[in-house]
Amino acid sequence: MMYIEGHMRKFILIFSIPLVCGILARAQADGPYRIGRDVTAPRVASKVEPQYTEEARKAGVETRVIATLVVSEDGSPKKIRVMRGAGFGLDEKAIEAIQTWQFSPGMKEGRPVPVMASIEVHFSLLLKEHQNQTARLNFTLPQGASRPILKSGEIPANPSTPGDQSLRIRLQVSADGQPQNFTVLDSTDGNWEQAVLHKLQSWRFHPSMLEGHAVEAEGVFELTHGRERPPLTK
Repeated sequence: MMYIEGHMRKFILIFSIPLVCGILARAQADGPYRIGRDVTAPRVASKVEPQYTEEARKAGVETRVIATLVVSEDGSPKKIRVMRGAGFGLDEKAIEAIQTWQFSPGMKEGRPVPVMASIEVHFSLLLKEHQNQTARLNFTLPQGASRPILKSGEIPANPSTPGDQSLRIRLQVSADGQPQNFTVLDSTDGNWEQAVLHKLQSWRFHPSMLEGHAVEAEGVFELTHGRERPPLTK
């Protein structure tokens, strides 16, 4: 596993290749291949850092986006997909940046081959109250609907309780942009849970839009201090 760090506009980019490892396998006769045995990992030759969205910057979002891709024989990224999104428009920013990267391709028996890889993009504003924090807000939307965009509100600060802490809260954003119907899916710290719920109630959104009309949208807000928990299963 390889990590490279960059610093620009007070956030850090970290990526790794690959997160997907194991026995050599291929989807078809000519790849793409997984790293292992006689298949070497691609190397990043050039990159640009992704940009924060205005809503994520104003809210103080600290998070990471995990994407998969295929590094082709010529070192260009193909088939980029977000596997674990962060929301706040940062998934799209991560993909936009990765599309511009160039790689030294993976090799098999002395020749370049397409290789499957996974990239982790970390966004951080270096805020003390959000140190070692990961925030996510992902919505389940009908086809063609835009996601709600946070126009005012800040990410809650870390808990006072030491150690790894996390919570997941389901919420709805109404057609007038107000969060409502909060349901705590799981929580490790009751005091932090209540502080986070209080903070979320003050958030306001530009609502989800479908065919020119504002509609209700349901999402899950996840906040972690320390080690992040596995994603929810549907």
